[in-house]
Amino acid sequence: MPSAGYVVSGELIVQARDSDKTVTLTAGQVLPEMKNIVHRGLSGNSPTELIVFYAGTPGMPISVEPAN
Repeated sequence: MPSAGYVVSGELIVQARDSDKTVTLTAGQVLPEMKNIVHRGLSGNSPTELIVFYAGTPGMPISVEPAN
């Protein structure tokens, strides 16, 4: 399901597991979905408020297991 995150306040640090790629977002910035990339998000030094938008249909799964 396509998605995007909007940082309302604070700071969001997104790290990809299998690479050195790190993105730091602050209030007002958007992170488009990271498809087929295992990642995690961390808050900066203050709480982070994030709104995530999902563009799907009722009953559509948010994620699926990747094919081997």
